[in-house]
Amino acid sequence: MRRLLWTAWLAGVLFALCVLGCLPLALMARIGIRVQSNGNLPPLRGDDTTRIAVFGDTRKGLAAFAALAERARAEGIDLAVHTGDLVGHSDAGHYDLAESWIRRGDLYVPFLVAPGDQDLEGGEGLFEDRIGPRQFAIRWGPVDILVVDNAVAPPDEGAVERLLASAKGPVLLFMHVPPHEPGAKTFTPKPAYARFLEMIRKRPVRYVFTGHAPAGTRIEDGGIVFISSGAGGDSDGRPVDPKASVTIVEVDSKSIKDRSIVIEPVIGAWADVEHLAIGHVGEIVLRRIWGPPALLLLVVALVLLFRWLRRKPPKDAVKETKKTLKFTPAKLTGDQDIVI
Repeated sequence: MRRLLWTAWLAGVLFALCVLGCLPLALMARIGIRVQSNGNLPPLRGDDTTRIAVFGDTRKGLAAFAALAERARAEGIDLAVHTGDLVGHSDAGHYDLAESWIRRGDLYVPFLVAPGDQDLEGGEGLFEDRIGPRQFAIRWGPVDILVVDNAVAPPDEGAVERLLASAKGPVLLFMHVPPHEPGAKTFTPKPAYARFLEMIRKRPVRYVFTGHAPAGTRIEDGGIVFISSGAGGDSDGRPVDPKASVTIVEVDSKSIKDRSIVIEPVIGAWADVEHLAIGHVGEIVLRRIWGPPALLLLVVALVLLFRWLRRKPPKDAVKETKKTLKFTPAKLTGDQDIVI
């Protein structure tokens, strides 16, 4: 029993040290300038050219996202757009984690995000607080950028129509869930998006970028190019040996061109450590009201258990045993034993 308690104490100490070791990383992630997001745009560009990087689902694939960001930076982009599922879980810790990796990517360009289901579910109002509006339109150089919210339901067609009303065109539309069946080889619209598709075809929409789907696809239908960004780093729940990709869109006054940069999956041990430290330990200990008391209670319990285990067990009282005579039956044959 005592050995079992020592084992439990050692496991508790290792757990406590792991938690305490994670806290500095979580605290550092909370310090820093917020990324240029939906609610923090610089003066809009008036040039007749632009180069845009489009990232897909990131969630836990931070190492791959960093590699893609490096490739995008080398392309000389002036805008980055994420098609949703920036975080793996909608809480402040995971947003801290994502922002720290965006800053580390050194893109030095505005970073827009279309909300994904993982960005919204379970974190009411957190996307607006950390990123900005879920839906908006801006003029960026020679194109109109339209970010649409369809993370958990088809988009509000009236709201999208109002955003498109002031568009000069061409329009690049970004949202999370594809309006068509992503696995089909031909364009197969989802029934819930029939009116939405009919509406955008009447406007100068030239590209629709989405995420959510496990693999990147590119389908042209009715004068619109539909690109599903696929994995922008995330590998959770993906097929075996998934690829990670970023789409580079080059626009000038005469044409729009797109191309994909595809890389092999990148798995980083340090990225997993930071995900644990910032996204989970930091979220629980620093932002849950019961986090600090629980950690303090664990430390106190380990100290008390250690002191108890260090105490020497009381010596058993020496039992006085009286010498007693031992009687054995005498042998009836052979040499006789001497019996007392």
